[in-house]
Amino acid sequence: MRLDRTHVRIRERNVLEILDLTFQILRAYWRPFAILTVLGALPFALINHWLTAWLLDNEVGGSDLPMSFMWHQTLLVFVEAPLASLLLTTYLGHAVFDETPGLSKMVGDILQGFGKILWAVMLLRGVALLVLVMVFATLDGGTWSPWRVIIVSFLITIVYLLRVFRPFVLELIVLEQPRWKSSDPQHPSFGQRSGQIHNSAAGVLLGRGMLFTVVACTMGWMVFGGIYTVAGMFAHNWYPEGWMMTVVWSGSLWVVVGYMTVVRFLNYLDVRIRQEGWEVELLIRAEAQKLSESLT
Repeated sequence: MRLDRTHVRIRERNVLEILDLTFQILRAYWRPFAILTVLGALPFALINHWLTAWLLDNEVGGSDLPMSFMWHQTLLVFVEAPLASLLLTTYLGHAVFDETPGLSKMVGDILQGFGKILWAVMLLRGVALLVLVMVFATLDGGTWSPWRVIIVSFLITIVYLLRVFRPFVLELIVLEQPRWKSSDPQHPSFGQRSGQIHNSAAGVLLGRGMLFTVVACTMGWMVFGGIYTVAGMFAHNWYPEGWMMTVVWSGSLWVVVGYMTVVRFLNYLDVRIRQEGWEVELLIRAEAQKLSESLT
């Protein structure tokens, strides 16, 4: 790994620069982005279709508009996004340093921290709470009472805040690979490292998290609306049904997950740069690496 050869210039960036750089990275790495997003999303997309396809049946779902289907698909993707983005997150960590890791290398990095990933996804990323949300949302055939709306809204808010204030859990596990427990100050444990990078940037993470949420929602509707409009013009059918919902709506959600994975990764780099002077550290480590190689 050449620490002084990075495909992304290591410097501080504001939110607009992060969003712009994300599109530039997607243009340069569109092939691995597409492949890894599909590989990560496809198993979950098939499961989601099996779980929610019945909602498109008006006689069963009891709705003239597929809003219930769209809501449950969105909630499922929100649950599964951390796991589905693991391959892409791992690839980005290597690609920044001019590396092209194979699939076996990426899977190996993920398996190395699988225990911590499972714990982090279930608790720190709120998947366990979201499973409760899905249970509450489907009780009694999905009939919504006021108390159920309150409980589901409360749980979703908790999960959202967990992800806003602790957004880099997967990056820490997959890319930095901290120890589960450590008494060495030079090698902090996972909990210590998470506190170091998240606590001092809580205000920045909250503001950016809220803005990125607006960007993600807007982007999802733009992707779906664009395809829906074109399909409606050619097919002369403006009712959202069939493949328009099962393929296009689900695909739009996963495109947003892929895009926001890159945004989150760049945000992670930016926070590290601001907190640790990472650009200077990389230059020093690169020179040390070169000196060590020249002496051996």
